[in-house]
Amino acid sequence: AACAVYMPGNQLWTSVTVAVPSTISDTNVYLGEANTQDITNSPTDGVYFLKPSGGTAVNLVVKKAGTTTTFTNIADLAKPSGIYGDTSSTAGTLSFNTSGTTLTSIAVASSGAGYVQAPYVQITGTAGSGASAYVQLRSGGLYAPYITAAGSGYTAGTFAGTILPWITLSKYYDGKGTLYIGVNGKTVMSIGPQGQTSITAGGTATNASFKSYYVTNQLTTGQAPIQPKAGAFDNLMPLVPMYPGGGFTNTTANARTAYVDSFQLGFEYN
Repeated sequence: AACAVYMPGNQLWTSVTVAVPSTISDTNVYLGEANTQDITNSPTDGVYFLKPSGGTAVNLVVKKAGTTTTFTNIADLAKPSGIYGDTSSTAGTLSFNTSGTTLTSIAVASSGAGYVQAPYVQITGTAGSGASAYVQLRSGGLYAPYITAAGSGYTAGTFAGTILPWITLSKYYDGKGTLYIGVNGKTVMSIGPQGQTSITAGGTATNASFKSYYVTNQLTTGQAPIQPKAGAFDNLMPLVPMYPGGGFTNTTANARTAYVDSFQLGFEYN
């Protein structure tokens, strides 16, 4: 349903938790709200996250009546912390038994750093199927993995594990003119009257060092009899009902998979 509305005076919260393999760099991944049921089908209005093909960095896209404003490098889906440019966040690795046709041993090879929640672990190997595992965290690194299913029929020495960090991308509109963008619980960007860097509708900004923006456009009195504050996100955001959701489009013929743990939406009406 078209149930998401950015409305002056009313707060709105959205949050989506995803695990996206770096191997799908050839896809465009969309997560958020748009005025089309299929968010990939050229919406004219929307506020959504976009991982463009060619990498793992995430942009914030704000569309209003066909005008697109883009904020790049909001997050990095390959970083355990999810924070773009976070040099302290590194991926961890696991090691497995090299004999036998089932998964009987698993250990942390390198703990990595920056994980916020236990990652999604994919166990693969030649010929067999059914093996699965779970790994806990300690101080943001991998710790004490468990075998949850041994599987069967694997060729000895072929076990491998892909560790996908769960990344939570969130938006909070405070109803008073400011939109806050969060990654794994940390605010990485804001748009509102107190911003320090200007953005004009239809422009592109490269986000870095937790920037704050103010909007140079202003709604007309015909659109908004009670004028929003100068610089407010209200002057940029779409004002139409939108559908929450996600999707992806391939740029190649390769079959690709991504994982969604949750999608949450809440808002006020008054």
